[in-house]
Parts: sequence; structure tokens; C-alpha cells
Amino acid sequence: MMVESGKIGKVLERINENVFFYPANKLIYRAIVALYTSAWKDGQSPVESYTVLDELKRMGKHTDKDTDAEDTKVSESYLQQVVESAPEIANVEYYADLALEYSRDRELLVMGTDIEKIINQPGRPNEKIQHIQERVLQLEALSADKKVIGFGDNLIQRAQALQGDSPGRIDSGFIAIDHKTRGFYPGDLIVIGARPSMGKTSLALNIALNTARAGTGVLFISLEMAAQQIQDRALCMLAGLPFSDIRHNPGLDSTRKQALFEAAQKYEREKLPLFITTAGHTPAQQAVLLKQYRQGHDIGLVIIDYLQLMMADQKQQDLWHTGAVLSRAIKRMAQTEEVPAIVASQLSPEPESRENTRPHISDLRESGSTDQDADVIMLLFREDYYRRYDMSYGPTETCEIDLAKQRNGPTGLIKLTFDKRTMTFTDYAGAY
Repeated sequence: MMVESGKIGKVLERINENVFFYPANKLIYRAIVALYTSAWKDGQSPVESYTVLDELKRMGKHTDKDTDAEDTKVSESYLQQVVESAPEIANVEYYADLALEYSRDRELLVMGTDIEKIINQPGRPNEKIQHIQERVLQLEALSADKKVIGFGDNLIQRAQALQGDSPGRIDSGFIAIDHKTRGFYPGDLIVIGARPSMGKTSLALNIALNTARAGTGVLFISLEMAAQQIQDRALCMLAGLPFSDIRHNPGLDSTRKQALFEAAQKYEREKLPLFITTAGHTPAQQAVLLKQYRQGHDIGLVIIDYLQLMMADQKQQDLWHTGAVLSRAIKRMAQTEEVPAIVASQLSPEPESRENTRPHISDLRESGSTDQDADVIMLLFREDYYRRYDMSYGPTETCEIDLAKQRNGPTGLIKLTFDKRTMTFTDYAGAY
């Protein structure tokens, strides 16, 4: 980097100072980066051994005494030794990658020691496994390659990608939602926010079924209901039957019984790629689950029901900070795994005390920074729920969805039809 400063950018794409084992080498790298990123009038950063030495002096990391790589200060003689050791024909990318490989090997050794300590500590095996999984995920996060993209790189390819279909894009299966959003994209965090009994779980499950029936795998993490209960509700949705009437009903009439078993046979034969689990209460556990299922299945969407039942991997000072940590972790998982992540979220009770009970995006504020982290926010509202005791108001079966935020598209009102008996959403006639 000091011999061929024009290659410094290639190194910065690959490594940071933490890949170096010896303190003196970390310091030299830090000084090089500081010089390279400094603002110079002529637009150049003169990175040479003498300017690096001046930068080390400015940092207070220079000494007149002879030093070696293990020291926490750098002498001029050691710096010169580093410069002279560079090959005649420098392949800086190769050496950067080599340094990264050795760094990862050291991290694996440290992780092995940490795992041994976890195993020998008192505690339940399941808790120990969780700690080990979290440690592995930390290593993956540290080792993730971060590539810097120049704006002028592959612009023709990007133009072709923009006008074509995006790999990994998921349709919700509802015309009005897909018309507004153009579907859900890899890395997106989509929040379905609502007060209790508005239908957020039903909408999430409807989207899961639509996606699975289109052939894309879905991991549905249910933290509110048992996996079998979600399975039963989904089966009744597919059969067009009310779950409350079917559940534990030995006296079920022959027509509905036939519809139930026909749906069961059809979708057992088709093996819809919808996977339901009640595991994964923390972000780390959810990330591990997603990785595991992606190894054997084409998982293109993850759904979490719901945010307030999740637990942070580490204790937070209050509910706001807990919510902030959780939403950021889900967003990070979506970006890392390149899948859309849908999370249902309870809204604050504020709408109940307002004259107009329609939800606002501010009703998510109790959930930390969810409103900031989300790429898409859909707020559910059914007026007939709030007027269910008003004898002059008949049921409308209309659910309004306020597309309150869309980072890459328009906002606006969406209407769907909601059948309370079967807990299913369908397209609203004529709605766009």
C-alpha cells in the first residue's frame, strides 16, 4: 500500500485493520487509511513511508526506540523494514485476501475456545446451543465481504435489471397491494401494523399461502399460536371454511367435511413450500432457522408473527430500545439473506382514544425505530370492528390498508375484502 498507493482502494474493499494480528501492523494500516481518506486540495492522498511516519507521530504512536511487530508504537526502522519487505511486483489484492484468510482462521480458533467455555459452563443444553449459534453468527457478520460499487460499474446491466423482473421479488397475491408496491423485494422489511383483532395474522398467513402456492418457499415464524393451530387455520382458509366452526366439531356436516378433506388431500399431495415454526424468539435464533431451511428449500420469504413477542438477544434498558434492536436485527437478516421479511406488529392503544380511530404511523413509535427501519408499512383498519355495537351500522367486510410508508414507491389507501368467518382476505371489487 505504501509502495503502490494507487492500489489502496482495492485493499479497503477487502479488509480493515482488525485482520492484522500484530499491533504495529494495525497502527501502520490505520495511518495509511487516515492519509488516504484525508481531504487534499489537489484531490490526491500522498501515501508514502515518510507521510505515514508523520501520521504515526500525529497519532502519538511513534517512538525513537527500535520496535518490532509486537509493540504498540512504531519506529522509523520498523516502518522501513515493512516497506523493504514488499515484493518487487506487488499483487496487493492477493495479499489482502491472504491476510483476511489468516484472520478468519484466528477467529475460528478463538471461537473454538469460546465454545469450549460455553460447554463447560453450567446451564441447559438448549441454552448452550443458542449461545454457540449466536457466536457463529457473530463470526459470519465479521467475515462478511463488503464490496464497494462504483457508480459507473455495469450501468447497462443495471438498466436491463431495472426494466426486467427482479430475482427474489415476491408478489403478495393481492392485486391492489402489488399494484402499489410492485411486490416485496429482497432485503425489504415489511411491517403489518394493527390493533388486536384487525386481522394482521390473517393477512400475513394469506400472503404466506399466496406465495407458497406460487411456488416460492415461506418460513412462517409464529410466536403467538402453536404451529398446528396455524396449520389448521391455513387449511380452513384454503378450504374456504370458518376455522371457529370446524375446530373440534364431531358433528360437522357432510358438505363442509368433504370440503375440508378435499383441501387436505389436494395440498398434502402438492406439498406447499410453507414451513411453520414456533421456534426463533430472538433475532439470532431466527437467522439460524432461516439459514437452516434455506439449505434444503427455496425459501424466498420469511414472516414473523409478531414483533412484540420477540426477545432481544441481550437485555435492553426499556421497551423502546428493545423494539429498536429487534427491528434493526430483522432488517439486517433480510439484507444478509436477501429475502423480504414481513413482521406483524401491534400498534399502541392511541387509536382507541382518538375520535378518528384510524391508525397513524406514529402508533408504531412504541416499537422502537420500526417506523424508521421499515421499507414498507401497511396499517390495517376495519371500521365495522369499532362499530360492532352500533345497530345502525351494518358489516361491510371492507378492510382499509393505509400504505403509510414505502421507501421506493408511492403511499396511499388500499382496500381488500375481509371475510370474518373464514379469516381470509380477497381483492376488493374494482379496487386499484
